[in-house]
Amino acid sequence: MSEVLSDVKSLANADDYGLVLWSHGSGWIEESNSRAAAQPRSWGEDNSNNMKITTLANVIRDSGMNPSFIYFDACFMGCVEIIYQLRNLTKEIVASGTELQIYGMNYTRNVPVFFAKDRTLETAARNTFDSYQKRDQVGVDYSDCTISYFRTEAIDEFARATRAIMETGATVPDDYEAIRYGSRSFQIYDMPDYIRLQRPHCEIRQHRHIALRRHGHLSGKNHKRRTRPGLQQL
Repeated sequence: MSEVLSDVKSLANADDYGLVLWSHGSGWIEESNSRAAAQPRSWGEDNSNNMKITTLANVIRDSGMNPSFIYFDACFMGCVEIIYQLRNLTKEIVASGTELQIYGMNYTRNVPVFFAKDRTLETAARNTFDSYQKRDQVGVDYSDCTISYFRTEAIDEFARATRAIMETGATVPDDYEAIRYGSRSFQIYDMPDYIRLQRPHCEIRQHRHIALRRHGHLSGKNHKRRTRPGLQQL
């Protein structure tokens, strides 16, 4: 990948770059029967080889490309842990927190967005969602889609507020259950919901307010439209 990014810079020198990463992704998730500590998970699959998220971040950083945006056309890449790893490398990210259909995004609709002078990546996220809702891609026969738009400028304050909550020893209720998703029953956490459910010790209330406020800034403008129960676009 380092060679590819180097070739791009040398063959297509430009003032502004965007990065679209298409492949498989395993995000930053645990199997439903595991409570192990978080560890770097992967993006990409090439002959059964995967790239750790931390390695991906290092490759992009070392390339000096500084892309204005990163669009993940891959499953499970839309979680705060991954956004945190990439926070200093780009301003905007689009990714899905769940599985994506094999058809991916609608490149016909989104490539012009990527090259527009007044580009906002939120438009690309909306195009992807709407494309599945309208089923306007060849082969698409159902409308499920979860896609998120992130602004990385908010992630550091969000992380500090979340860390302050965790350091108090606050916990969610005993009956809290993560969302089970996918054929392998992955655990997925809705971050605002998880923070709101922290038992309300007085010392965490201010941090909880900051974390939820910054999560709203991190996630950009929310577009919530139901597809199947439990799946929505943010």
